[in-house]
Amino acid sequence: MMLKTKQIIAAITTMIGAIVIGILMKIGVIGYQWWPIFAGLVGFHIISMGGLMYYGLYGDEGE
Repeated sequence: MMLKTKQIIAAITTMIGAIVIGILMKIGVIGYQWWPIFAGLVGFHIISMGGLMYYGLYGDEGE
């Protein structure tokens, strides 16, 4: 049960982080030259978040 809670927290914080980066870029705090780096990080987090959510929903059914 604790593992699922940690996965949910990780997914939520990742989403918040992606939103914050997007807002900072819109305001101009983060320059657009950083975009490829952030896109890579956010893309990786979205993929891993999807994997965690899938595992959290379906991973423990067999046990």
